[in-house]
Amino acid sequence: MSLYKGISYPLGSTLQEFVEDKGDYSMLRTSILNIIMTVRGERVMRPEFGSGVPLKLFEPEDSILQGELERIIKEDIRTSDPRIKIESVVFDEDIDNKTLKITVGFSDNKTNEEQVQYMEMSFDSSGNPI
Repeated sequence: MSLYKGISYPLGSTLQEFVEDKGDYSMLRTSILNIIMTVRGERVMRPEFGSGVPLKLFEPEDSILQGELERIIKEDIRTSDPRIKIESVVFDEDIDNKTLKITVGFSDNKTNEEQVQYMEMSFDSSGNPI
């Protein structure tokens, strides 16, 4: 039985897939996506929710930006969802395709499990997720 309840991505194409229990790490992964892809201040009733990542994706990519993105991701997730402990943030830039892949390693703060999960997010040169 899962510790967390809610809707997680992918939503599924049938009602059964939509309502089925997808597991705790799926819920945490969805929370990370929601935090990173929401611009802080975008949610009217929760103006502190979100991150500065979408605004930084338009800046030239270099090691300074990667360090700043890593700091933003760790800080924003820590403040927005205390269930999540960020273990690592790794960047992979594909210059030919003009994409940036961000891999986030995370674990569950609420359990004593030593399991680290990874998720990847890719963005094109316009800052759109792909």
